[in-house]
Amino acid sequence: MNKISKSLKIDKNHPKESFKQRFFELSSSLFVFIKESAFELKKMVYPTRVETMTVTFQVLVAVIVLSLILWLIDLFFGWVVRNFLGF
Repeated sequence: MNKISKSLKIDKNHPKESFKQRFFELSSSLFVFIKESAFELKKMVYPTRVETMTVTFQVLVAVIVLSLILWLIDLFFGWVVRNFLGF
């Protein structure tokens, strides 16, 4: 008997009964999972509007700064290729 059949207690002599039992056990474990997930979501703390705006502003500033740095690096390498390789 493998691990799954032991945990689900499947009786091989009554396949219909074992299917019903397995279905019941799986559906009940799904119900428990959904119930526990809902409980965990209730404990979740959402950010305030001020926190959301602050983090959004920080991300925008970081994206702009990194974009400028990459643009300057691209200009430098373009200058190197034009001057040293003659393109």
